[in-house]
Amino acid sequence: RCGHPFYGGILELRREDAGLVLINEVSVEEYVKGVLPREMPSSYPLEALKAQAGCARTYAKMKQESKSYPQYDAAVDDSTACQVYRNLKTSEECDLAVEETAGEVLREEDGSYTECYYYSTSCGRGAPLSVWHGGEKDSPVLSKSEEEITLMNQEFFDYIGQEQEGHLEAEEAFYRWNYRKGKAEDEAIFDKCRERREVNARLVLAEDIKRQSETEISRDTLGNIMDMCIAERLEGGVADCLRISCEKGYLYVWGEYNIRYVLAQGGAVTLQNDTAFSANELLPSAFISLQSICNEKGNMVGYIVVGGGFGHGVGLSQNGAKHMALAGNTYQEILATYYQEKHI
Repeated sequence: RCGHPFYGGILELRREDAGLVLINEVSVEEYVKGVLPREMPSSYPLEALKAQAGCARTYAKMKQESKSYPQYDAAVDDSTACQVYRNLKTSEECDLAVEETAGEVLREEDGSYTECYYYSTSCGRGAPLSVWHGGEKDSPVLSKSEEEITLMNQEFFDYIGQEQEGHLEAEEAFYRWNYRKGKAEDEAIFDKCRERREVNARLVLAEDIKRQSETEISRDTLGNIMDMCIAERLEGGVADCLRISCEKGYLYVWGEYNIRYVLAQGGAVTLQNDTAFSANELLPSAFISLQSICNEKGNMVGYIVVGGGFGHGVGLSQNGAKHMALAGNTYQEILATYYQEKHI
């Protein structure tokens, strides 16, 4: 399907009980040349490509110190779990970007490698590293009151509901988008919740909602879904906890990825240029405002999501880097913008 697969370096093939393992040993610079055109279009300006090369190289060096696959003495795999590294020849533009930044990495003040994460498109705000904290499975009560939750969500709706003047990426398709699920099936939502380990199911034992216990995620134990809301946000407004209110209890979905997964119930996300994006797996981001659609009985029958950006929001925005480069910024200036007080 790929035509003539191409890998540089050395290939090692191992046979194991589960099948074959293919290991590719390359220099860091060769590796970055393989990553760059898969993670950023080679048509982007050279300074943006150089910024991306610095990120990809730093990430690779960081992973060499804490290998993802120590059983194979391997730092990374070739998927989005690490960085995409495809079995295709590199591009001239990307090779130049790697060569002109050869050996350059980002470091912290103590000399350690910066955690260089990156994503596609910003909504005008970024997310902190704590967006991947893994949930608060032992926390039975949210930190905010109902009034605070309402004010928090109103503030973010006011922000995401309109284009912000002066934003670099305001013309990008994913800058603003919306998703409407006119017929939400409770069981489909429960199914996705069961698949994510960072979901808490809690059954109300009495009127005092602080008295809760873990329970099975099913309609039998929780009843119909009455409402959904974002109950916690992190810096920048990224959703951190989705609360699903049911007749007999609550579901708490923690973490940006899990929230995007649970709310993606098929159909299309409409981007601001009126093109469609499939919502079968994930919503584009967790920078979202959420509104339930309820029937006369008070049961939720659908929901509307207004969102912005594409990706987790941590680190470098690739389209932001593109627009900074088009405006005449150097790759050092781009990296300094997204990784403040880091040493290149």
